[in-house]
Parts: sequence; structure tokens; C-alpha cells
Amino acid sequence: MRIITSNNFLAQNSNEWFARKKPDWIKKNNQEEYSSTSTCPSFVELFKNTFVFCNPVEIMILTDKNTNMYGLQAADHQKFMEISSHNFADQLDSTFAEKYFSLKFKFPDVSVLSDKVESLIFMPCEYHFSNFPNFPIQAMIGVLETIPNKSLEITFNFKVDKKIVYEREEWLIPKNTPLAYCYFPNGAPKQVEYISKEEIESTRWFPTEFNCPYLRELNETKKST
Repeated sequence: MRIITSNNFLAQNSNEWFARKKPDWIKKNNQEEYSSTSTCPSFVELFKNTFVFCNPVEIMILTDKNTNMYGLQAADHQKFMEISSHNFADQLDSTFAEKYFSLKFKFPDVSVLSDKVESLIFMPCEYHFSNFPNFPIQAMIGVLETIPNKSLEITFNFKVDKKIVYEREEWLIPKNTPLAYCYFPNGAPKQVEYISKEEIESTRWFPTEFNCPYLRELNETKKST
């Protein structure tokens, strides 16, 4: 699987926002003679084939606990990132929506591309949060499967804990804060590749129907292989 982008800024700075970054405590443990993290197959596999997504710009969550309203502000990001949210009550469950609100980061210029069906698994940034007590944002678990030779945009989905976030009026998420793991079961790409916009557009998968065209095409591909 390849990670491709036509955005030069994201390509040149990929080691900051989408790179292999082990937690500091694992680095410290691995310096010891008998380290469980350096020899445990689970940790070795995870961090060998995982990219850590970090927010490329500062983000501020503004809240009003009296009205249960929230807002988002971000440093200049319009050139490469779209910020939006889901309605959890409609798309998941009303009890889920009572606890969390949704936060989405979409990168229209960043895609995954493979010549076969492969999986990219999104997971919470579990092992990087030891230094962030009561951090309100958690990546949502999900799987993106590729359609052969079709590039698919990458979107990161998060749930934001309302109980924690309403404890104060402002939450600053510093630039380069680890937010999500991207695990590649078939082996992580070596790097984020910069390619021309024309090349990305020539492989882009577009929905052409209303009723689940992605899942239908993916299932048809699996049946034929």
C-alpha cells in the first residue's frame, strides 16, 4: 500500500504529522537490558507497521458548559485539511451522543493506493497518552479497505468526551500532538509519496451512485479474486 499526496507541504513535513513515532517511555524502556517492549511481538509488530497521525496545526476547542455548545478554531489549514463533525445521535446512538461529540479531519490531497485489497486500521493513540491525563479526544476504531488501483482519501474520526472538555472554556491541542494510530497489517509504506495532482486524479475513486457504491464495488472485487 502507498500513501500519496499532491500537497508539497504535507509531503515535505510528513515526518511531523504522519510518521513512525514511538512513545518516550518505550524509548526509555528499550535502553534497558531486559526490556519487555523491545522483545514483545505485539509491540514490535505494532510500531514497525504503524504511522502516528499528529495534528499538523494548532487546534482550539472552545466550550460553553452553560449551553453545552462547542466550537473549533484552527491555525491556517484550509490549504490541506477540512475540519467537520458527524451527528452521533443520527449515525450511531443517542446515548453515545450524550457522552461525545464528533470531530473529523479530512485530507482531500492525501490518499491510500494499492494494486490489491488491503486494510488500513485506525486505532486510538493509546500508548502516547501517558503524558496527557484526561485528554478529551480519542480516535475512533475503523478500517479502510482499498479498491485495487483506486486511490481513496484519508479521513480521521474522533470522539470528544463532553464531560472532560466542558471542564474548561478552552482546550488547546498543540501542533504535532499524537492523535491516532494507522496500522498497516500487510506492512507500512516507507514514506508519504509526493506525486502530481494529475496522477492522483487519474486513480481517484468517486462514488457514482447513492446506495453504498464503495462497499458494493469492494465486495465485487473480493468475490472475483
